[in-house]
Amino acid sequence: MLLPFFSAFLITLTLPLSTSANSGHIAPGLSTLLCYPLSSSLNLPDPSPESIATCNTSGIAVRLPPSLSSVTRRSDLYKAMPAGWLYGNWKATYSSQASYFPLHNTQWDLSPLFPQSDSHPGQINDLASYQLENSTVIYTSYGVDTPRRSNNKTLGPEWDDVYHYGWLGDLNQINGSFEALSWGYDTLGVPYLVLYDSPIAAVGTSADIDIFSRSDTGPSKTTVEALSVALQSLNNTQISQYVRDMMPLVQDGARRGLGPVVCDAACVNNTNSALFSHMSPTA
Repeated sequence: MLLPFFSAFLITLTLPLSTSANSGHIAPGLSTLLCYPLSSSLNLPDPSPESIATCNTSGIAVRLPPSLSSVTRRSDLYKAMPAGWLYGNWKATYSSQASYFPLHNTQWDLSPLFPQSDSHPGQINDLASYQLENSTVIYTSYGVDTPRRSNNKTLGPEWDDVYHYGWLGDLNQINGSFEALSWGYDTLGVPYLVLYDSPIAAVGTSADIDIFSRSDTGPSKTTVEALSVALQSLNNTQISQYVRDMMPLVQDGARRGLGPVVCDAACVNNTNSALFSHMSPTA
């Protein structure tokens, strides 16, 4: 995932201990995916392993990031996203990354890269766009996402829905990965996506968790609360801290009704990366 962030200057950021779900119980040493019915009370303490419900169409499922697990096989409960489900326009609605907090109306547009590479199939155009406070200018950041299993053919299906991303042009030293922790439909039927973003050594940013929705109002409150409970119940100190740090991002409706962002040559090249000048205004 390629989202911008603030440091000493503004550039773009994208974008677990291990356990496993087996018959609703946590077994140390395997990758965890837990399921919670959305009708569950969210005012109770974190559920014990014995209270974990079986996944079904009315529930949510979460897993640890494969990069933080020593697992060699995928949990039977985690289902990879259907082909093409990730494509299209997403709104960034929650994040634990403080560098995102000053950004307004951040959107994420994904589309298949054409032509596709024979050696690295499944690559995706990754375009982040956003505004700053008191400005109608839309800025962009562009890169290409490659499935980790496309980069490394020895990886098993537990690495489904994990992508390596890289900026192009002037920012080609910026790269990292994002990993789906949960995806599905909220209680209103709107698609949502929860991602873990890796740290970026080149600029010293920490890992984080982000929640995206097809709606700029974000997933329903019930779904967000259920996701928070489920993620913290993965019993991973790092993930739990990111959940506690998560804040709503500014989505004030200023981009409603606007057409899609066009990424021109300067956008693709991420030209002028110093301070704010690296971002290409499109409006």
